[in-house]
Amino acid sequence: MQNSNNLALLKQPAACHRLLIQGVGYEEVRVLGSSMLESWLNSPIHLRAAKTLLDEILDNLHGVTENDIVTLQNLLALRVQSSQSASQVCQNVHAVLQALK
Repeated sequence: MQNSNNLALLKQPAACHRLLIQGVGYEEVRVLGSSMLESWLNSPIHLRAAKTLLDEILDNLHGVTENDIVTLQNLLALRVQSSQSASQVCQNVHAVLQALK
């Protein structure tokens, strides 16, 4: 039953965005959200919500746990097609990496 609920949620991206943004304080949610960002950042329909999710993930990232490292790896592996989005993602990730030093 839970797997079908998870699949239904993924078929409703707006609800998924809201849920991920609300739960971004948890490491596991940041890992999941960061792994889903690439397709959303490359979609004009979901771009705004994806940028919000990215900002929330970066604001809550501490870089001290294994899950935070995985989240950073996911963010560094993003391939964003829009040059404006790509530069914003790079700036945001760079700022977080500088803060973690």
